[in-house]
Amino acid sequence: MLFRLPDHPTEQQIAEAKERAGKAIARVKAGEEFAKVAQAESDDDSTKSTGGELGWFQRGSMANPEWEPIVFAMEKGDVRGPVTGPAGFHVFQVTEIKRSDLKPFPEMKEQLQRELRRREMDKQTQTWVEELRKKAYIDIKLQ
Repeated sequence: MLFRLPDHPTEQQIAEAKERAGKAIARVKAGEEFAKVAQAESDDDSTKSTGGELGWFQRGSMANPEWEPIVFAMEKGDVRGPVTGPAGFHVFQVTEIKRSDLKPFPEMKEQLQRELRRREMDKQTQTWVEELRKKAYIDIKLQ
């Protein structure tokens, strides 16, 4: 959900936006459906009709990198906000989490080193074979 602020907001406008965001959070935490609250309260016209649905995000893909530590620390069903953004205050809810199948670097380090060595060896072997072919003298006689 977005609670929009004008370009140069007054203290009163900031306080009102925070209060609106706080009331929306309270409604969701009281059991009201996030999508219905977003449709009724959000100032974001692009997501209002879909109940505030933003879709999937991977690390490094959010519009505002400052939100990542907040959003990626959330668990399924968590509601956080108001979070300051360029357009105003935002309220986030995580509806689903997909964990990556990637293993941590320390576990993959040795495998990655082997793969890089193998690739380099293949490249060196290919270069060596090409050089041998250039130097080779082939005499074909047909009888």
